[in-house]
Amino acid sequence: MMTKTIIFDYDGTIHHTLGIYEPAFRETYQWLTEQKVTEEREIGSVEIAGWLGLNSKEMWNTFLPELDQSYKEQASRMVGDLMVRQIRKHKAVWYPGAEEMLTALKNRGYHLVILSNCKASYREAHWKEFGMERWFDHFYDCESYGFRPKTEIVQEIIREYTGPYLVVGDRRQDLECARACKMDVDVTKAPNHTECIRCGMCIRACPTGAVSFRYGFGDGKDKEKAAEAPRKNQNNKEEQNI
Repeated sequence: MMTKTIIFDYDGTIHHTLGIYEPAFRETYQWLTEQKVTEEREIGSVEIAGWLGLNSKEMWNTFLPELDQSYKEQASRMVGDLMVRQIRKHKAVWYPGAEEMLTALKNRGYHLVILSNCKASYREAHWKEFGMERWFDHFYDCESYGFRPKTEIVQEIIREYTGPYLVVGDRRQDLECARACKMDVDVTKAPNHTECIRCGMCIRACPTGAVSFRYGFGDGKDKEKAAEAPRKNQNNKEEQNI
């Protein structure tokens, strides 16, 4: 069956984010050192780029987990505000060929949507700056959904738009979770797919812990055993629909 809806990540996939993120982060980090709440150290561009794709809470919990929560929140706001200023100054750029690619897909009749771990103000600034309504039906930002994981927010997209679906992103984690499935089910797009046999392979493969047991295996603590084989019923037959 032909794909009908394409779900794009934004930062690092369409938008060359580091150009506005790195200076915003460095200015914010300098402020934190001036407040004497963290020690100054050298931070390379590669390390900074590694945070792209994380939502703001995940980023600061990864970078400075010991930092007081109030400073994390202030720093997050500062980075966000600085980036929005850069967008409004026309400093944000898309990767070469992005517009042409999106136009071609739109002309072929695909529904195009964005799913990003960004804030609402960031989404609004980009939508206006690039006139994104020319290509996209909707831009989903994680702040509007309480910074829930993408694997949960994507269910909103599935309810709104017709499948099958294709997800386009730049993060290794997106692919690892999907490729682990024996039944060729992409759990990042359809975690409750009717063909899922609850073998647990996607849980073992997921490097972030975003995929977890909910039904069929109790609390899911015995992941090794669950991943070895599907659960069996009283007649010793594998259950396909748990």
